[in-house]
Amino acid sequence: MVIYNATREQIRTAAEAAGVEARWTGPTTVRLFPVNRQYGRVSLTGRQIHAVCFHGHYRFAEELFKRVPDAVIKSSMGLVTANNLELTWATIGDKLMGDKLTYRDMCECREE
Repeated sequence: MVIYNATREQIRTAAEAAGVEARWTGPTTVRLFPVNRQYGRVSLTGRQIHAVCFHGHYRFAEELFKRVPDAVIKSSMGLVTANNLELTWATIGDKLMGDKLTYRDMCECREE
């Protein structure tokens, strides 16, 4: 994902508060990784993968917008701002990722 209007330090601090790790994979591209499998994601076959689940991304977005209300998160799933977080995240969570699983279901944490 690409995050606008936030510094690396603000992003890193929000990630730590959310219980995930932010890593830069390019000059402006950030990926989140689980810490202690708290927000671990699973593949379509149920295998653990080294990625953050829906709930971990949501928690990160909440923490980022608390610190930087004018931040903008752009990813393949959509464009998220503090003003559209709830609606956008509900839509993202309901996206089918296979025949039967939604993005919300591909998770080990089972938060609601």
